[in-house]
Amino acid sequence: MVDHPYLFASYSRQDAEKVQAFISGLKEGGINVWSDENLRPGENWRTSIQTSLLSAAGLLVFVSNFSMKSEWVRSELAAVARDTDRQVDRVERSGCRVVTIEVALQACDDRLR
Repeated sequence: MVDHPYLFASYSRQDAEKVQAFISGLKEGGINVWSDENLRPGENWRTSIQTSLLSAAGLLVFVSNFSMKSEWVRSELAAVARDTDRQVDRVERSGCRVVTIEVALQACDDRLR
């Protein structure tokens, strides 16, 4: 797990190289980011992802043609909307505003909204 507060990174594994480079820059700037790179061998990865997603201060959505077709990215967005009972682009929890930040990795055919 990462120190609080942190951003949860939602992306397609096919974009992993670009995403990890972007996340590295954020971390160098002092911003905590959780991604599936934080998963440890042997842990229940579904539970860890769900817990990390719903505990995050914000959601980074890395937009690409790959991520727009990814069931994982869509399910992560749906979980935030469903489990917080709020819109994905603006979630308020415990007095904190949680925002979704879309990071475009390339021009895409589809949009999240």
